[in-house]
Amino acid sequence: MFDYSNMLIYLNSIGIRNTQIAKIENIIKEENLETKDILEKKYISLFEDKISKSSFEKLNNLEKNNELYKNLYERTCKNKINVITYKDCNYPQRLKYIENFPRVIYFRGDITTKDNLSISIVGSRKHTNYGSAVVRYIVDELSKLNVTIISGMAYGIDSLAHKRSLDNNNRTIAVLGNGVDVVYPIKNSNLYMNIIEKGAVLSEYPLGTKSMPYHFPERNRIISGLSLGTIVIEAKDKSGSLITAKCAAEQGREIFAVPGNINSVYSEGTNMLIRDGAIPFLSIDDLLYSIESIKDNFKKEQSEEIMNNLTDDEKIIYNLILSGTNDINNICINSKFDISYTNSLLTILELKELIESNNNKDFYIKNI
Repeated sequence: MFDYSNMLIYLNSIGIRNTQIAKIENIIKEENLETKDILEKKYISLFEDKISKSSFEKLNNLEKNNELYKNLYERTCKNKINVITYKDCNYPQRLKYIENFPRVIYFRGDITTKDNLSISIVGSRKHTNYGSAVVRYIVDELSKLNVTIISGMAYGIDSLAHKRSLDNNNRTIAVLGNGVDVVYPIKNSNLYMNIIEKGAVLSEYPLGTKSMPYHFPERNRIISGLSLGTIVIEAKDKSGSLITAKCAAEQGREIFAVPGNINSVYSEGTNMLIRDGAIPFLSIDDLLYSIESIKDNFKKEQSEEIMNNLTDDEKIIYNLILSGTNDINNICINSKFDISYTNSLLTILELKELIESNNNKDFYIKNI
C-alpha cells in the first residue's frame, strides 16, 4: 500500500529536498490528488511549474525512481536502518514544531521517549584544554540526570561530548550532515558504531548522500530542534556552532554559552552570544534554573537517592504519612515508636526535605 508515509519516503529517496517535498504536499492537497498519483505520468505535469526544475526532473523519471525506491528498502533491511516520517507515532514530537521540519528521518540505533529530556552540546572543531574540561564537567552532570546528549559527531567539541556521554553509559544522538550509512569524518568510525549501541545516529538525507558544505547548516536545525536547549562551549566568531545557536533561538529553545578568555579566538563566538542575550553557563545550576523539566528530573533523582538511603524506621514514618496518617499521635500509635523517637525521625525527614509540617502537629509529604 502506497500511503502518505510511503509517499514522503519515496520523494526523499529519489533526492527531492525537504522544502520541495513540502511544496509537493501542498500541491497534492490543492489538486485533491491521491498519494499514488505521483507514480503516474498523467498527473506529474501538474507539478511542473510549481516546484524547482531539478525536483520536477527527478519526479518525472519514473523508471529510475522505482529502482531507487526498491533499492532503498533492500539497503535499510540489510543495514538495520530505520526510516520514519512525521506521520509516524515514533517520530520525535519536538521536531514537528520547527520551521522546515524534516519530513523523513533515517536512523541507526534507537530513538526512545528518554530522549525527550535532551540537551545539545556544540562547539569548535579545534578547541583548548579549557573546552575539553568544560565538556567533561557538563556531560558528567547531565549524565547523572539521564539527559540525552545531542551533537553532530564532528571533530572537536561534538566528538568529545558524544565520547564523554558514552563513557558515562549515557544516551547520545548524533545528527549527521550526510546519509546515515555514510561515516563522516571517517576517523570517527568507532565513535559512530559506539553511538549506535547506546543511542542513535540520524539524518534527513537519503542513503548514500555524501557530506556537502550546505548540509551542515541544515542539519544544525535538527540538532537544536531535538533539544530542550543548546550549550555552546567554544566557538570562533564565524563558527557553525553559532548557526545552531541561531536555530535554537528561532525555535524558542534556551541558548547557553560558556564564557571564555576575551583574548582567545575560541571564545569570541561564545562571548558574543552572551553579549547578545544567551545565558552564561557557569555551572549546572544555570541550566537547572532555566529548564523546568530538567530541574524537575533533578529533584526527582535527588529524592529517589534520599529515599534509597533512608533507614527502616525512617521509611516506616514516611510511608505512614504517605498513606494519610498525618497527626503525630496517630503516627506514634501506628509506628509503635515513643513520642521522643518519633519526633527525631520526623525532624530527620524534614531536614531531608521529604516532609513538611503544620506547626509540628500535622505532617505531609513535600511536593517535589
